[in-house]
Amino acid sequence: MNNLLISDTLDEKLGDFFKSCSELAILHFGDNLTSLIDDRVNSITVSVVLESADSDYNLVIIYCHGDESSFLGLNNEVILTIESPELIKLANSIIYSFSCSSGSILGPKLVNLGCRAFIGYNGEANILTSLKDEFAACVHTGVEQLLAGSSAEIAYKSVIHQYKKLMMQVDFFARSIINDNIDKLVLIGDPSSEINE
Repeated sequence: MNNLLISDTLDEKLGDFFKSCSELAILHFGDNLTSLIDDRVNSITVSVVLESADSDYNLVIIYCHGDESSFLGLNNEVILTIESPELIKLANSIIYSFSCSSGSILGPKLVNLGCRAFIGYNGEANILTSLKDEFAACVHTGVEQLLAGSSAEIAYKSVIHQYKKLMMQVDFFARSIINDNIDKLVLIGDPSSEINE
């Protein structure tokens, strides 16, 4: 199983959150995960790793900033955009992303290029740093479901379910942020896709 993690753990604002999410992924994958973290989240390294992959990725997990047409790495450097030729290397994969707005244009572009499913956000995704581990657990639930052999749709719905469970434990302000994340979470592509196909 060929899987890829791209996580901007050095980000000034969300680095600790991305690190929490990444640690959960690394714990579950063990040796079945190529990890691009810390200072390896730059356009050159991402390009080289994607170009040198000897087989398709089953699952690509992306924890970094983003916008409608790009994933952003260390110091907000564009690491992948809708114009990147390396996007074709993500065909046949399921992409699971916590990157703001990447589900607006980039997600559909990836699906049009052959990505089986894209789970991400079509607007700004937020967390509360005081609840970073709880938010990371919600986000990671989708990865756990995919690893267990569940479909993209079940993974997507499990994240929403975890967000709703967290809403029951927090104040009104935190609930509004969680509800906003739920509203912006999208599943694009084939909902029945599984990583073990």
